[in-house]
Amino acid sequence: MAVISTAVPSGAVASVFGNAFNYVNLREGLAGLPQVIGIFATYDPSKTEVVANVPVRVFTEVEAGEKFGFGFPAHLAARQTLRKSGIVPVFIFPIEEEGAAVAGDGSILVTAASGATSSGTISMYIGGQRIPVTIAKDTAAIDIQVAITAAINAAINLPVTALVDGVEEDQSNITSKYKGAIADDITLAINLTEAEKDATPGGVTFTVAALSSGAGVPAVTTALGNMGDDWYTYIINTFGSDSTIMAEFATYNEDERWDALVNKFFRAFYGSIDVLAMITAITDALPLDRTNGAITSPGAYCLPLELAALAVGQMAARNQNNAPQPYTGLMLDGLVPASISSQWTYAERDSAIKAGCSTTILEDGVIKLEDIVMHYHKTGEEPPAFRWAVDIAKLAEWAYNVNLVFTGDNWRGKILVDDTDIVVNPDARRPKDAVAEIFKLVDGASFAAILTLPGFTKGNTAASIDVANPNRLNITTLIVLSGATRVISLTTNFGFNFGALAA
Repeated sequence: MAVISTAVPSGAVASVFGNAFNYVNLREGLAGLPQVIGIFATYDPSKTEVVANVPVRVFTEVEAGEKFGFGFPAHLAARQTLRKSGIVPVFIFPIEEEGAAVAGDGSILVTAASGATSSGTISMYIGGQRIPVTIAKDTAAIDIQVAITAAINAAINLPVTALVDGVEEDQSNITSKYKGAIADDITLAINLTEAEKDATPGGVTFTVAALSSGAGVPAVTTALGNMGDDWYTYIINTFGSDSTIMAEFATYNEDERWDALVNKFFRAFYGSIDVLAMITAITDALPLDRTNGAITSPGAYCLPLELAALAVGQMAARNQNNAPQPYTGLMLDGLVPASISSQWTYAERDSAIKAGCSTTILEDGVIKLEDIVMHYHKTGEEPPAFRWAVDIAKLAEWAYNVNLVFTGDNWRGKILVDDTDIVVNPDARRPKDAVAEIFKLVDGASFAAILTLPGFTKGNTAASIDVANPNRLNITTLIVLSGATRVISLTTNFGFNFGALAA
């Protein structure tokens, strides 16, 4: 290629030597992959202006509620995601409820034979949201029930409505706002802490019937097709561990997004509050699934979809700022956990990861992400190539950058010549030029700690013109992903100081 220097003006002809200093940053970093979150969730069917399956960007939880219905999954997920997602764009893919879907029903029964014997406050938890109800002394059971019903219906963010039973007047019937199997994930609880129990009006007891009868799972295939050419790095699956939904995500991701000609793959996360045996029975059956992952908190009182939504908001923000950093320690604050006795032991968390299930821990009353994995745990592959969610984020960063280089103006539509050719045409490219591009990317990825051992990668990078097609350039490389400080093992040897024996 021609060499150009501007130290001496281009029109000069008299004898002269010039030397100009021009700083070049040799530690050129990678371009960061812009993170984008897609929330797949049902919405209020009365919102007739919504176009099903077509993504809509939302900026605030109020906007999400106004567009898709307060207390519906689209709003509830966006409400949590937007708390922590920072500058990462959040889109809602509005999914219509399945035609034969059924809402979930539960109830709260108040017993107070002599009315409240003292004043106090009832702390209701519905889908993890605390609703306090203040009760005066001598309030009758039916009036307590009326107060409970009014408090529920006044809280627009709740996923349910309440109605005093027409026969049993001391009972409020609780009905989910939305229809579908996930309606039964809405938890009902009263007075979770000792302080709340002590504050309850005297002489009043409660019987809670969990929501049941929710049924129906919609399809997401059409919405997936509307992702188009955009790169959604994260998907929030509000439909839980339903096998059909997960299969739709996995099939589309493998066939369309992991395709070598596309390379815009995503990770889809759902939430689970199930016990270890129940959730790992699901994840362990999917050893080749590098698309789906579960965010877990056993026994938590929040909605499972909120677990996934808040976790994804946190993870996407971290990827945006520091792509290779693991998600360990990110806080899911504001979500109501189960007691410490319900949390998994180290041995249980270890077994969960090996079965393709992510883990959280409880510290100072706050749920924190621990080890986030995809379901992938291929038998005989150690370590499983696509186990860690953060490793897929690293691969995405690499894919994004090599795509920028080799589909950009510097390579697209250029002339391909042999490495031995001496050329001055600025549009000519040789195989060794491609190798040099890879080297630059490797250095950038190494500086960013996405890759390690850059010398090894450079030694395993080659390029050549195809033996059968003169218009084809083949490039191979072998990258080594960085690891994480997950297991730190220290052995401390010790002894004692003994005095010397007398002579």
